[in-house]
Amino acid sequence: MPLKKNKNNAGSDFEKARPTESPGMRRTPHHARGQQTIENIRRATLNEIQSGGLGNLSTTRIAKAAGLSPGGLYGYFTNKEAIIYSIIEDWIRKFTRSIDDIHPRKTGCKSLFEYISDLQRAVLPIFTDEPGIHPILPLLFSNPDLSDLDKVHSADHAQLIADAIVFLHPNVPNIEAIAMAKTWTIIATAVLSESLSGDPKQAHYFEKNLMISIYALASHLVISADTTRHG
Repeated sequence: MPLKKNKNNAGSDFEKARPTESPGMRRTPHHARGQQTIENIRRATLNEIQSGGLGNLSTTRIAKAAGLSPGGLYGYFTNKEAIIYSIIEDWIRKFTRSIDDIHPRKTGCKSLFEYISDLQRAVLPIFTDEPGIHPILPLLFSNPDLSDLDKVHSADHAQLIADAIVFLHPNVPNIEAIAMAKTWTIIATAVLSESLSGDPKQAHYFEKNLMISIYALASHLVISADTTRHG
C-alpha cells in the first residue's frame, strides 16, 4: 500500500516530517479543537483497523467512526495513506519520548541491567496499549516513505540508548554502544510485533526471551569493554 506523496513536498521533507508536516495532511491545526480532530481521526482509524482489518480500511469508514463527514476528513488528510503515515509518526514520537524519559541521567539509575528492565517496561505499553497499531507496523519495513521515516527516528533512538549505556559504563566505546542500541531496537521491534500478532498465551515468553537476549548482549558488551581496558 504505497503512500501518496504530496506533490508540494520533496522527499527530504518526508524524512524531516514533523506532526504538522505529514505528507498528505491538508490542514495544520494550531488550536486545540483542530488538534483534537486530528487525534480523533487517528483513534478512529486504529479502531477501524482493529475491528475490520487494514484491507477493509476506507476514508468513508474512518470519517463515520470519527464523527465527521467525508468532506470534513478530507479537510485534514488527502487519503487514508496519509492518515496511516500520521499515526506511525505519532507512534514513533511516543516511542522516542518513552526512551528519553528513562535515561539514567533523569532517573538516577545506576545499573545497566536495571536500565534495560526500565527500558522494556517503558516501551512495552507503546506496543500493547495502541489497538490497531500492530497490523500497520510491518509497513515500516515494506513502505518506502515509512521506512525512510523509521530510519531517521531509529538513529535517534539508538543514540539515546547508546548515550545511556556510555553514561552508565564510560569505558564502553560509543561505536559499540550504538551498535548495541541498534541491535536492541531491531530485536525489540520484531519480537514485540510478533508477540502482539501471535498467540496471546506465548506473549509472556516472547517478552522473557527478549529480556534474556538483551541481558546477554549487555553482559558481553560490558565484559568486552572491561577486558579491553584492563588488557
